[in-house]
Amino acid sequence: MNTDSTRRTRARSKVVAFFLCTMLAGAMTAGAATTIRVFSLESIKSGKKHGPFQYLPNATVQIEAERFQVTIKKSGSVAFLSVATRQSFGPYDFVEGRIIRIGGTLFTLTEIRKMAYTPPVAPSEPKRKTKPVPVAPAPARKPVESPPATAPVAPSGAEVPVRVVKPEAARIPSRSARAKRSPLEIGVSLGLLRSTEYEWKIDGASDSVDTTINRNTVSFHLKKQWLSLNGGFTLDSHNNEGIDGDDITFRDVKLDDGLGWWLGIAGDIPVWRSGSWCASIIGDVRHMSEDYTAKYSAWTRTSSVVQTEGTNGTEETVFTYDLQDHEEGVTIAETLGRIGGKIEYQRASWSWFGALRLTIFDDTDVSGGISASSGTYDMSLERTGVASIVGGVSFERRGLKWSAEGEAGADMAVSFGVSRAF
Repeated sequence: MNTDSTRRTRARSKVVAFFLCTMLAGAMTAGAATTIRVFSLESIKSGKKHGPFQYLPNATVQIEAERFQVTIKKSGSVAFLSVATRQSFGPYDFVEGRIIRIGGTLFTLTEIRKMAYTPPVAPSEPKRKTKPVPVAPAPARKPVESPPATAPVAPSGAEVPVRVVKPEAARIPSRSARAKRSPLEIGVSLGLLRSTEYEWKIDGASDSVDTTINRNTVSFHLKKQWLSLNGGFTLDSHNNEGIDGDDITFRDVKLDDGLGWWLGIAGDIPVWRSGSWCASIIGDVRHMSEDYTAKYSAWTRTSSVVQTEGTNGTEETVFTYDLQDHEEGVTIAETLGRIGGKIEYQRASWSWFGALRLTIFDDTDVSGGISASSGTYDMSLERTGVASIVGGVSFERRGLKWSAEGEAGADMAVSFGVSRAF
């Protein structure tokens, strides 16, 4: 009897152990599923969405052809580390609608939500095969009749509880969050070797000349979405070609010591996008006012002598003229309108563009003129060029966008600038 009781006890222990293992495995399976947060990135300029990506340390973020790793230095923040350059962008607040900059592109954090996530399970090591150890057969025993012990069977078809995690609904950004998607960009630039060709006419000179006015400029811009406000100052403006009057009037008129200002509005409207390429229509209207000193030489009457000639005593007055230097103030006001097209190639930290720009209207007015003994002479200027080709490159470093641009055609210019988005 003791032997039968011991067998029944062992059988019950095995059944209890089986149930405990089954319950433990079910609990582990149910607890393996957890929740994580995911997010997407929406390009502000192109409107293209990337993601969703996992909000986990070292998670991979793929943007076009560049890869970044998610770094989380503290809860509620996120930064991105370039796999190629090891340059870090951030940290930024991990909130819906937050504007972030990765490389040279601005993105908006969108579609932040929770979702179910099951961490990967490392494969277990295969069991090693061991050789069976021979066991000596037990001596035969007389069988003891006893009622067969039936082990309890787990109910078939029992449902395994599964915890279902419902993802949070994507929050719709508020009006203020949508406004932040289009940051305000503020920039300044220095224009060197800027020149424009004009046809220059002065009353009293039968021939006009083609003259080039050279300008150095300091400009600024405020840009919001596709619209920008531009302005600046012109410094040390002058022209090189002089103009001479007919007969005894004036000689070698030139414009020098020019100072002024300009203000305008410009548009850059995207009309086509494909990957990193973007085509847009550009245009601008601006008004400029500059004050110059007209430097020239004029024949000036210095003396007169009455002479008597002939036997009849005919008197004749003889005037003496000297060529003297003079200066007069001149103001040039110009209103200009241009339109064109632009193609741009954008990457995460750099971009380049090319554009064609056409002048559709211009109005140049000159106030003031020059004076000589023979009278006062007005002047006029008119642009000779219509089309310009513009190109430039830009790259981003630590939140600042550095750019260099060149222009050839109706206007010639080389400029360097820096800007930042807020």
